[in-house]
Amino acid sequence: MITIRCPEYAKAEHDYICHVIFGVFLGLDYRIEHTGSDGVSITLPNNAVIDCHGTILKTLDQDWLGEHTLAQLSANYISINDLPVPVRANAEQCPVLSIGDAHNTIEQDSTHITIKADLLGSAFLMLSRYEEALENVQQDRHGRFPATESIAEKHDFLHIPVVNIYLEILWGCMAALCPSLERKKHSFSIMPTHDVDAPYESMFLGFSQAARQSASLALKQRAPIKGVNTMIAWMTYQTGRPVLDSYDTFSFLMDVSEKAGTQSHFYFKTGKTDSKCDVYYDPAAPAVKSLMRAIHKRGHMIGFHPSYHTAAQKKDFDEEYKTLRTICDELDITQDEWGGRQHYLKWNARTSPAMWEGTGMAYDTTLSFADKPGFRCGTCYEFPLYDLETRKRLSVYERPLIVMEQSVLSYMKLAGNLDEAWNVFASLKAVCKFYEGQYVLLWHNSQLPTRKLRDFYRSLISSS
Repeated sequence: MITIRCPEYAKAEHDYICHVIFGVFLGLDYRIEHTGSDGVSITLPNNAVIDCHGTILKTLDQDWLGEHTLAQLSANYISINDLPVPVRANAEQCPVLSIGDAHNTIEQDSTHITIKADLLGSAFLMLSRYEEALENVQQDRHGRFPATESIAEKHDFLHIPVVNIYLEILWGCMAALCPSLERKKHSFSIMPTHDVDAPYESMFLGFSQAARQSASLALKQRAPIKGVNTMIAWMTYQTGRPVLDSYDTFSFLMDVSEKAGTQSHFYFKTGKTDSKCDVYYDPAAPAVKSLMRAIHKRGHMIGFHPSYHTAAQKKDFDEEYKTLRTICDELDITQDEWGGRQHYLKWNARTSPAMWEGTGMAYDTTLSFADKPGFRCGTCYEFPLYDLETRKRLSVYERPLIVMEQSVLSYMKLAGNLDEAWNVFASLKAVCKFYEGQYVLLWHNSQLPTRKLRDFYRSLISSS
């Protein structure tokens, strides 16, 4: 049994970060004692001791969610190769956050190690998304906290899973002092996810619109086959599931996942809270129900994709989730777990965790930045969310989204340079694999219009 002695201040935050690091990530048995100390002291089963310095949680506790609590925050690099203990990391240097003076050194003797770097406080900031909950934070036009405003992007470490490295530093110290300790084993996995913003293009077209679009494709764009396919899709949608609809890539997506030995997760919308940013479709329409049945029958997962404004509207959020579960119950769709993602990756760090918790869902997978992919939470491991309003650990987990296709192809403007786009996707996948983490990928069903993109996606999922 490991004993962790933490300060009296920021009790809930110390309990949370110890639970995540030592319990969830490392799988170790431990107990916590709160004392009058000003740091964290870890006593190992053989009575060796690790002392961890840090001021971040003390500073936060003095003015919780205060606008200026992070005003003095800085990021300083620690050299992995210069540490006195072996650390498994894919980077030579790792940024550690600090408030006040930062030494970023580790001192060791035979039974004692002192870590003069705020690893636990830094990990809390990254996992809780504390910086996003402060008043007057800058937001983009969709009300999202952008990558450009984040600590990680400002200090150029969004591409580094820093919490994973903090974990490896702590484990390196623990293993050096107590070699008999054994940690939880993780295994690399790919989680392909698909936000079903619009299941079928043809379901939004009236007859005259379909006819005009078909004629335009055939005559103006000199694509007669596409023109004919548009009319076929429209006509077949009227009697059930459409044929030759450009958005209907579901069988392809499931085929790719099955060949790779994984499951696809399809997140369906059931409501509309914005006239421009929500493309509404009836989730109870025969074609959509037929699609859900087909997904379930093949062993893939159905999930929740709440509409545009629900990150701040609990009533709409709850009603939309109830609608999804009602439809699934009617279709006899049962799953071991339910989860999903906010539309447009809209996340409110103060309110969203509690809303996901309130539904009883197992996980959310929203947390990646729309404008740039990477490790928004600093990790590729799933972890329990933290409610910054009530200051308590929740039971719902975050499965951090690592990359969305639109972040790379649209925001980074790499749709015309798939070789460079591949480097972005593949490098993030390789990092997740190094740490035996989970590579959560979002690719919309409507964003595979060409054979080239379908081949790109197939290679991304199937490649080792």
